[in-house]
Amino acid sequence: AGSGLGLRTKKVAHLSDILKASAVRLGRGGVDPMKIVISGLTAAGKTTHGALLAEQLGFRFHSSTLTLAEIVAERIARPVLPRWDPAMDEARLADVGIDEELDQRMVHLLDSPGDAVIDACMLPWVAPSAEHLYVWLDSGLASRVRKCFVSHLEDGVPWGEARARVLSKDRVTVGQLLKSTGHALNPDPRLFHLIVSNGDTIPQPTLACAQEGIEMFAPIFRAGVDYCLGVRSHPPTESQVIQCRPLDA
Repeated sequence: AGSGLGLRTKKVAHLSDILKASAVRLGRGGVDPMKIVISGLTAAGKTTHGALLAEQLGFRFHSSTLTLAEIVAERIARPVLPRWDPAMDEARLADVGIDEELDQRMVHLLDSPGDAVIDACMLPWVAPSAEHLYVWLDSGLASRVRKCFVSHLEDGVPWGEARARVLSKDRVTVGQLLKSTGHALNPDPRLFHLIVSNGDTIPQPTLACAQEGIEMFAPIFRAGVDYCLGVRSHPPTESQVIQCRPLDA
């Protein structure tokens, strides 16, 4: 009986996601395409929660990190890891054309057909838009280092190296945005509709804590997105939600 109830509950939750996704598409008078752009610093959770959100809504998911890895691999004629590969940042610093091409590809995604969630930390400044939902995932350095460390548990990356990688990637990304747009990489309340903190969700650098944190934060994140898109009538009240304003406000 218990497993049957669990199955029915999952089916109801899935149906709810389908109905909410339909409401997202119709909520602004049928405007198409709908793009949700997620920004934030290194290891804030953009890819994890962006992919989950896209799956729930039935949207496509695009990662600027994967696109960057493709561009760099083409330029240096060898494969690079799509996460935490120092070769990517070294190539970006040596060749300004890499970030220019990345910006062009990300802007093209905004104009492409279909609904999508886009993990692209620099895109809100490169292509400000009133038509798409811009989200900032906030997270402090300590929390982001824990996330980086957990993602490399199988690789045996030590704590100090994980921290160094986060700081190095932050420096490059912040510097590249400042150089290309003149703006600082921060949660500008004028630019972002939703600003939500993912900083307290992984108190210990373990896989169990990371999974628990994802499961705890995902519904809060979804509630904020739903309110911004007009699917939910009241904004979420959890302390993690720093700013939440409707897309059409």
